[in-house]
Amino acid sequence: MKPQILNGLMVLLAIAIATGMSSAASAQESTPSQSTPPDPLTRRGKMDPRHPFHIGANYYPSGSMQNHEQGRCILNLYINADGSVSATQLLKSTGYPRLDTACIESVIGVPVLPAKINGVPVAGWSEFKINWQLGPPQYTQYPPLEKSAVPRIAEDYELQAGKNFYPEAARAKHQRGYCVVHTTVDSSGAALDPRITRSTGSEILDKTCLAAVAAAKFNSELQDGQPVADSTDIAIYW
Repeated sequence: MKPQILNGLMVLLAIAIATGMSSAASAQESTPSQSTPPDPLTRRGKMDPRHPFHIGANYYPSGSMQNHEQGRCILNLYINADGSVSATQLLKSTGYPRLDTACIESVIGVPVLPAKINGVPVAGWSEFKINWQLGPPQYTQYPPLEKSAVPRIAEDYELQAGKNFYPEAARAKHQRGYCVVHTTVDSSGAALDPRITRSTGSEILDKTCLAAVAAAKFNSELQDGQPVADSTDIAIYW
């Protein structure tokens, strides 16, 4: 049930979307007919204003309200070319499990504008920041999260999740849900001992979640330039 909207409660959503633009490059060659083609123009995925995330007062966890929990999460969403979200990696926790769950659930069933290369929608990972804040609006300066500060699923890796990887046995039974998998990523980028911390309610889907994370390609966290082991959480939506 959605928590009651409280007077004076305002929730700030800050979604930062990195937009990468590659400049055209040309190389001088011995013959004028040979030249380097321009690099593709790439834009990251972003929230569709017509379909906002499930955030705001109506989605603020009641327990978090009562305990005055506030914070910011950073999510890395795998957005398919059709705008559906099949997985989320929690890159940065709010510091509160209830708010982390609200972050993960904020994108369930919400169409997102996919990344584009030269105007053509493509599947890929895009980073989003979400603030949960009580009281009057105020600007909070958060330190940037360096890409190497946490283990990340490789940008060019398609997690084995979503409609293209839906188990036929689960599809036949109309099983749906989402899982959260906690895993350690070692210094080589391998996922170790993945375990379910939030079940889909389906044994078939849970096994598929574990298999997807176990097979994933990660970039390890770096400390002082050296790869180290650390843990991360990944949600998969079915």
